[in-house]
Amino acid sequence: SVEKNNINIKDTIAYVKKTMGSNPRRIVKIEIDFKFPKNFDDKTKLILERSAKNCPVYFSLSEKIEKVITFSYMNEIL
Repeated sequence: SVEKNNINIKDTIAYVKKTMGSNPRRIVKIEIDFKFPKNFDDKTKLILERSAKNCPVYFSLSEKIEKVITFSYMNEIL
């Protein structure tokens, strides 16, 4: 995990977009784009991405909700 490996994610931003469906009105898709303020080595990126996709909140959302998570690192933003 991020804490266990002492990974500093200060100043990271997460952009969240929800898509609503109708009949019944509910969330059908959620997109999260993590923007990290610096680049990390491949091992650290793997830890960060696995942590996000194995989060209890992720698994608490209905299986009917499409979940899209993307990751951008400083070198990819420029």
